[in-house]
Amino acid sequence: MTARFLSWLLEDTALDGQLIKSAEVRALCLADAISELEYAIRFHEHFKRLFQKWLTCHIITALVLYVLLGLHVWSGIYFGLRWFQ
Repeated sequence: MTARFLSWLLEDTALDGQLIKSAEVRALCLADAISELEYAIRFHEHFKRLFQKWLTCHIITALVLYVLLGLHVWSGIYFGLRWFQ
């Protein structure tokens, strides 16, 4: 954001109808783009680690719930079919 403000201060120059950016402005814009890219990469890596942990927790919870579901079905069959004997 600072680079954008500084590029506004340094103003581009017009020569023969074409917009010419000074080397300082181009360097500031490039530095701004690089910093935004680095931030996006760090942000992506952070959320990738976070969701990897969530996925592990989710899979473990799902397996536990499947075991409980199996026990529930087994107990329903075991205790429920006694009534028919």
